[in-house]
Amino acid sequence: MDSCIKQLRDEYDCERTKLLTLCEKWQDILEKAGRHKFSEDNKGAILAVIGQTKLLVDKKLKKFEGLLMEREQNSGDSRLITEADLRGYWEMVMIEVDLMAAKFDELKDLAENKPKSTRATNMLSNRPGRTVKYHPKS
Repeated sequence: MDSCIKQLRDEYDCERTKLLTLCEKWQDILEKAGRHKFSEDNKGAILAVIGQTKLLVDKKLKKFEGLLMEREQNSGDSRLITEADLRGYWEMVMIEVDLMAAKFDELKDLAENKPKSTRATNMLSNRPGRTVKYHPKS
């Protein structure tokens, strides 16, 4: 196995495990918290982050795993997947992984009753704090 492929496989395994562990942790926190620990809005925010993370793991990370396996098997009749393809896809996925990690950090602030102003981004937002400017054609 290529050292690049092994490195990507290790990174994939590490990030996947980290995300699933965070989902389990917050699911346990919700279950053990009782009815009055979190408001309905906060419970919804927690469930939204857990759901978004599971979708990321089940869709994009699973797709990456399939690409890795296809590259490792290097079967003659399949499309050739290059190292650059894998690295590019991984970098794209890591943007979303980092976003989900930030959302879990926000949940920690929420659980510790820190004021909203100390939170980096809006928990329910699907986009990092970027603004896209629209310039209509003249």
